Amino acid sequence: EKIENLIMPDSELEEKEYNIKRANKKISRKIGNLQDCIDSEIRDIIRKGKYELEDAVDKACREMENVVDNEWSRFKTKENLNTKLDSIISNLKTRKLKRLTDELAQEGCCKIKQCVIEFTTEAEEILMEYLNDFESKDFLKKLTNNIYIELDESKLFSAESDNDDDLGI
Repeated sequence: EKIENLIMPDSELEEKEYNIKRANKKISRKIGNLQDCIDSEIRDIIRKGKYELEDAVDKACREMENVVDNEWSRFKTKENLNTKLDSIISNLKTRKLKRLTDELAQEGCCKIKQCVIEFTTEAEEILMEYLNDFESKDFLKKLTNNIYIELDESKLFSAESDNDDDLGI
């Protein structure tokens, strides 16, 4: 291809340069749209997650209040009551909150992948229109695979924490 460019007439080279600049401008705009799409999806997931996690904590608090209000007399000692309350807290931390964050992370990854698919579809159209001698399908497939690998390794919205204080409990 480099040799072809060297023997190409100036008018064709200028046209090729013009097409490269147009493609660059349009792809740059699409990259901005991709960033906006991802930012919007992440904000929505965070907002949704905040409410779902708060609801789970509120439910556990109501359950503990119910234990204290209705089952207090059944417990022989304070330690027995504490054991029951600790069980509710443990279930909240190790099961409910973890599962909710895992579900949110999965949903976030799916939404981001949808943004990437939309971007690559639009980018492919642009590249095929302006750079018809460029192997856009292979390039975009490799790009998409690399993005997916990074996304999978990023632990987006991860619930993993060694510190219980991170959960506010």
